[in-house]
Amino acid sequence: MMQAEILYDLCNRLQKEHISVAFETALAFPWKVIHRMTECADLFLVDFKMFDNEKHKEYTGTENTLIKENLKKLVNYRPIMIRLPIIKGINDEIENAALGRNIKSVEFLPYHDFGVEKAKHVGVNQQMFEAPDEKQLELLKEVYRSKKIDVVE
Repeated sequence: MMQAEILYDLCNRLQKEHISVAFETALAFPWKVIHRMTECADLFLVDFKMFDNEKHKEYTGTENTLIKENLKKLVNYRPIMIRLPIIKGINDEIENAALGRNIKSVEFLPYHDFGVEKAKHVGVNQQMFEAPDEKQLELLKEVYRSKKIDVVE
């Protein structure tokens, strides 16, 4: 989305060729950029970390107010698949399951530490977390299913 004009042109060309278009985004852009992409996208894959603004800021370094505002608007335009990285004790609580209407599906991405060694090789000290408990993950899945949201396995 940082290259919105080029992306929009490409998206339109693909649509004219009857090729489906999906955007993977964290929605951390001005609404006017995202809104324009709704004209040519078929689906949005939204990487969403957590609903709590303070926790989001603590773990990502930025607030999520813009992201949540964009998500509320986007549900009125296109189907959305939410991709949630799940980290034990950070965002695996039921309160984080606050997604509402027009969400097509949710895909859980349980935390793994695959990138830790890679980060060390480039001089980055990456914080370690824990993978979520299977029981808690199943509970979260049931919460979303009860809201009639498909859970991608």
